Amino acid sequence: MTNRYYMLFYAVFMFFCPVTVIICCYFFIVQAVFKHEDEMRQQAKKMNVTSLRSGEQNSVSAEIRIAKIAIMNVTLWLFSWTPYMVLCMMGTWGDQSGITPLASELQSLMAKTSCAYNPLIYCLSHPKFREVCTLIAQTFKAFTDLPSTNPDSQTIAPLDVHCAGDQTEEDR
Repeated sequence: MTNRYYMLFYAVFMFFCPVTVIICCYFFIVQAVFKHEDEMRQQAKKMNVTSLRSGEQNSVSAEIRIAKIAIMNVTLWLFSWTPYMVLCMMGTWGDQSGITPLASELQSLMAKTSCAYNPLIYCLSHPKFREVCTLIAQTFKAFTDLPSTNPDSQTIAPLDVHCAGDQTEEDR
């Protein structure tokens, strides 16, 4: 019986309370952003300008971006921790024969990776970070577009690569 009480308290304080706190916090963040954006629009009207922001940022409003990030964070947190909680409850109150070692390990790994989702979402949603990622991807693409050295291909292009310590015939 103490195992069941433990799981009940665990579910309440380690799953439902954090979900409630996360949802409330993101709700108030989004609400504050909406209020700030409304104040910015009112200030722009007083100054007789269409917007106080540069043209690049007007395409998607800050409210929508923040709301998307908040929804994504809450959703990923739920996707990572719900299987863990379901299997814990199933092991305590349900049919334990349905819990396979693979299912047990996967839900545990998903729960442990939840701490990495939040920074990834914020990084990937930031325009400057995406710009740098695009630049890096283009750089790697340039390296992968080297001529083919496959003997089965029609044209064989020699690949002339020297290490820093290599001597060429001209150096000898």
